[in-house]
Amino acid sequence: MKDRSIQCGTRDERVGWKDGSDGVSILLLQILLIITLSWAAFMLCSIPVVYGKPAPSADMGTSVLPNRSLDGFRLVGDLARLARVEIREDADAPSGRAVRVIGENGAGVEWAIQLSQPIVAPVRKGDVLLARLWVRCIESMTGEGSAGFVFEQNVEPYTKSAEMRLGASRQWVEHFVPFRAAEDYGPGDAVVNIRLGYDRQTIEIAGLSVINYTNAVRYEDLPRTKLTYAGREPDAAWRREAEARIDKHRKQDLRVRVVDDEGAPIDGATIELNQTRHAFGFGTAVDANHLMADTANGRVYRETVEKYFNLAVFENDMKWPALFDGYPAQTDAALGWLIERGFVVRGHTLIWPSWRWMPSRLRDYADDPEQLRRITDEHVRRTVKHFHPLLSDWDVVNEPYSERDLIELLGGDAVMVDWFRAARAASPGVRLFVNDFGIFDSGRGINEHEEHFFNTIRFLIEQGAPIGGIGIQSHFTSDLPAPAEIVRTLDRFATFRLPIVSTELSIDLEDRQLQADYLRDYMTAVFSHPAVDGIMLWGFWSGRHWRPQAGLWADDWSIRPHGEAFLELIQHRWRTHVTQQTDKRGEIVIRGFRGRYDMRVTLRDGRSRLVVLDLGREPMSAVVRIGKSPEPDDEVQMIKIDPLSNPTLRKTGANARELIKR
Repeated sequence: MKDRSIQCGTRDERVGWKDGSDGVSILLLQILLIITLSWAAFMLCSIPVVYGKPAPSADMGTSVLPNRSLDGFRLVGDLARLARVEIREDADAPSGRAVRVIGENGAGVEWAIQLSQPIVAPVRKGDVLLARLWVRCIESMTGEGSAGFVFEQNVEPYTKSAEMRLGASRQWVEHFVPFRAAEDYGPGDAVVNIRLGYDRQTIEIAGLSVINYTNAVRYEDLPRTKLTYAGREPDAAWRREAEARIDKHRKQDLRVRVVDDEGAPIDGATIELNQTRHAFGFGTAVDANHLMADTANGRVYRETVEKYFNLAVFENDMKWPALFDGYPAQTDAALGWLIERGFVVRGHTLIWPSWRWMPSRLRDYADDPEQLRRITDEHVRRTVKHFHPLLSDWDVVNEPYSERDLIELLGGDAVMVDWFRAARAASPGVRLFVNDFGIFDSGRGINEHEEHFFNTIRFLIEQGAPIGGIGIQSHFTSDLPAPAEIVRTLDRFATFRLPIVSTELSIDLEDRQLQADYLRDYMTAVFSHPAVDGIMLWGFWSGRHWRPQAGLWADDWSIRPHGEAFLELIQHRWRTHVTQQTDKRGEIVIRGFRGRYDMRVTLRDGRSRLVVLDLGREPMSAVVRIGKSPEPDDEVQMIKIDPLSNPTLRKTGANARELIKR
């Protein structure tokens, strides 16, 4: 957060007071304003809310962990080798000390990396306990982190008395976890585990205590931490502003006139307008293997993709490691399947410039930057050319803030300009994006990551890179920026006058109602912004999702509450279905969401006609002519191609397959 110091002086008209007898008042005003600004910044982010009474004194109970409990934790788990632990003396940390865990990717499950410590005092079944700890995230793939608190039996069946996911942001956050003991435990029979097997992250934990109050306090009275966010309330001011923007930027006027052979208006004709496709992109990351699988899950996977989305991106199948030894036929087939069904498909990603995300054999050229430069340039050109013209966008550079090995080795940021130019030479029509995470972050004002991304885009434009769009990832675990702050960030990046896509949306929360509310409000804020033309989920099914809790559908394909919230938006709230009768002028006038419509016009004598039309960015007038003589139903297409659509993506059937083969 930037410094917002307030200056007061003799001629400072911002305050309007002079030094002297009013000095105390000025000081009080300064303090009040600083507190107000700090509170305002806090209210722009997720809010851990503590429910219940204040924590009772630890003297009322017994600690089940030893003194200096942080020293007693040991790193355990099947993949504990992926992490390392440091005990740090830190004046900023609660209690002045913190344990830092630096974890790498690859854990797969959260319990594969854990800090673990056995209890040192007995616990009886039904005892009331309270865990209290502070957590913060130093660094991660998304700018946020996670830790899981678990109190469980030390041997099978590992009966759990407490299990709670804790979110971590860049600021220290205090968490309270009350629980009742599920069984009797002697010293060493139960353990306190801190689960840390979540992606790559550096987490710090401080001030950890677990107090057993036995029956001295009521479980219901203990404090507990629950997460919410600013602007969640139904009457929040941002909602009215968002609805006004949605009406202005996502809808358009449509006038339909029905006439006979001689051009005379026909009144009383029934017009049914059913929107079949959005102009706005509602998309998801997909997996080529599941998309092509001849299994029960594969069939449901395909049906779900086709039914609910119009925009797609391959999560991993077009990344460099997947293409290093050639272009898999399965990826081409999966792309063809999408194109044949009218999907707009994004390419992700040409360069993810870190050794960890590039083909491992490229390390052989770490001492030969010129050869590495040639290999990289050739990869960009060949890959873009192979998939031309079937893709609408390419993420040319992914995460240039944190993943910089290749950028630094090849001389700095200027190499990104070369990559953009190489991609443009291979496909003149594709939109070229830079994509990064941590841009919305915690909503506490402009953060370092956001500032770097802004400056990177400005640099690319100034250096003449053919950048055509901005990709903003949106992976949320606990830091939930307020919708108003999301709009502020979008406003800032919209000054570049480039289209913005929310490229990777996942909301990984165990609180299902909070998850549903935030998905609804995040999508509403983003959909309302005129610079945005797509929202991409980073997966939709927990059976194939990098964060299974974030899937809209569970493993058994039952829909979760946030999945229902998603469908409510795209199928009902933001989709137009209208039935009206023409007036004496033979007309109806509606304002509908932009996109494709099936319009059925039926006269009183039963004759009808089906019209397929695209309602685009400009007001539209359509005339439907129905002759007096009985005619069978027929189709009339009146297509207005929206600028969002790429005409090359309208190829279907064998034509698309031929393009892929070529």
